[in-house]
Amino acid sequence: MSYTVKTLTGARGSLLLVLLALSVLVRPVASVADPEVNGLLIDQTRTRIGQDLYRHFCTLWGNPNIPIRYNIVIKEIPDARWGSFIAVEVNGRPAYRTTLRPRSGGAEEAAKQAIPRVRGYLRYLIDTNGGQDTEDLKGDGY
Repeated sequence: MSYTVKTLTGARGSLLLVLLALSVLVRPVASVADPEVNGLLIDQTRTRIGQDLYRHFCTLWGNPNIPIRYNIVIKEIPDARWGSFIAVEVNGRPAYRTTLRPRSGGAEEAAKQAIPRVRGYLRYLIDTNGGQDTEDLKGDGY
């Protein structure tokens, strides 16, 4: 099999090359109305009750107007004897913990309890150190 390669020369080739270069350089400008993502909700649940809690938490969380960047991780450690241990962490620090039993139907209630705790913790972060998660800005400096 043989292939032929066509080359563009002259004014036509130059024009095509300039248009290609301009298309790479010109990018759409983000508008002011584009929303900025300040936080992530991360699901690390393993069982049905944990997934139900995560789903209810996301529904109730909505889109809060919080001026700092945050990551909320909902972790679950299932246990056959005691149920599931659920921890809601904000930026790697625990903000809410509970234990849920399978088929107890307590996922929605636990999510309703977790929301004010997590929002309160975020307000605490804003009030104490402006959301900066560095050691030199925590507490009173000691």
